[in-house]
This record gives sequence, structure tokens and C-alpha cells, in this order.
Amino acid sequence: MLVSSVGVIGLDPVGGTVARRLLDQGLEVTAHDPDRGTVATMALTGATPARIPADAAELADVVFVHVPDETALEEVLFDLGGVGETLRDGGFVVSASATDATFILSAAERLAVLGLRTVEAWFTGLSGGIPDTVLVGCTPGELEALTPVLRMVATNVAHIGPLGSVSELRSAVTALTRVRPLLSEDGSSAAAGELLRVLTGPVGNVSRGSAPNGRSDRSAMQPTPPPARVPVDSSIDGRPAPDARQRVERDRAGAGAPRPRAPR
Repeated sequence: MLVSSVGVIGLDPVGGTVARRLLDQGLEVTAHDPDRGTVATMALTGATPARIPADAAELADVVFVHVPDETALEEVLFDLGGVGETLRDGGFVVSASATDATFILSAAERLAVLGLRTVEAWFTGLSGGIPDTVLVGCTPGELEALTPVLRMVATNVAHIGPLGSVSELRSAVTALTRVRPLLSEDGSSAAAGELLRVLTGPVGNVSRGSAPNGRSDRSAMQPTPPPARVPVDSSIDGRPAPDARQRVERDRAGAGAPRPRAPR
């Protein structure tokens, strides 16, 4: 599978930086945000505006989701007009949202029924308008598949562990943030403070993600390059991606089966 189109949902400082970086690298980006003015501004840099999350996912191979909490992520992924209705089979949902590990694992199970793969990401640090590092939670096979796209956004890609590990790390850093004023100056407290500084960098808001507003080097005077095509492995740890249509058809007879996806 080759990636040429990406959806970005949520154009907060993190999502906006991701969208601009991918545009600068030549990918087609479709962007959605509840604030229409924010979407219009992003459209001026070359992004295609999307009215609803499903529109942002319809043509995408990978969808980055940057929303503030679990309620918003649930709506974006599973409500009517959500990503689950239109993202193609085998597509990636990259959640850069603040969630509990239990929630992201539950969401991944439901997306898997639709043939979709879930990865969690936390962009941190900043150097010259580019996030220094993205911390990733997923399987090794999924990491290998997504690394070419992630490196378009961040200088370094760090695999923290399986899905849920980034959420656990984020929770730990949030806890450190809360107790930091109480830390003494002994060695262990200094080490905890240094860990917090490295992970949060100039972000200043652990709960909302990690990349501050960045300036794009994209120039309106430059011709638009042809869309880049990034190779992404369509297998999961060496196994073919599931055929969601067959699985959904098989599961429709069962109680509680998820809503069928809209035809492509």
C-alpha cells in the first residue's frame, strides 16, 4: 500500500502542525475542525477542507485525530458521519488525543471490526518548527508501516510499547506535573523533573498533546508538487490486514453488531 492522502481531524496546535508538515512533504491533506475559520485558514496552505470527520477520512490512507478528550474521540470515530464510516479497509487511525489506556484499547477493538488499525501517538518537543520526537504505541509491524509518514512530521520516532502504553505514559507525566511543586531537590526528584522537562519540552500542556504552533515553510509562490506516495505495509506483523467487509457481514447477524459502513 502507498500513502498519498492523509486526513487530519482537529487543528489545535498539534493537529495544525501535523497538517502543515505533511503538506510541506507533498502529501494531500484533508482537514476538519469544528471551527470553520481554522479550516479555512488551513485551506489557504493547500489542505482540502472537510465538513465532517467522515469527509476527512474518505480519501485517506491514514487519519490523524487530535481532539481534547475521550468524548470527542468517540464522536469523531463512531458517531454518524464519523471516521469509521468511510476510512478504507486496512486504513490507520492515529490517535494523538489524551485518553485512558482502557478507552483506546476498546476503541481499537471496535475499529478492528471495521478492518481499521489503531495507533496512538504523542508529539513532543520542538526544533525549528518541527516536533523533535513522536512517542508511539502500537505493534512492531504497525510501527514499521507508519514510520515513513511519522518521520515526515517528527525528527525521531520512538516505540514506547503496545497500544495503551503511550496513554499510560501520558498519565504518568500528568501525575508528575501535578506533584512537581512538591518535589524536593534530592537526586530522585531532580530526575523526575528532568523526565518531565524532556517529555513536555516547550509544549506546556501535557493533556492536549505535544506540538506547539509551527510556522510552515510552504510558500504560495511555489508550484504544488505532485502528491508523494509513501510505502506502507498493508499487513499486520506479517499477516494480511483483515477483510472488514467479510467480517462485518458475518457479524451483522450477532447481537450488538456495529453499524455497517457507508459504501465507498
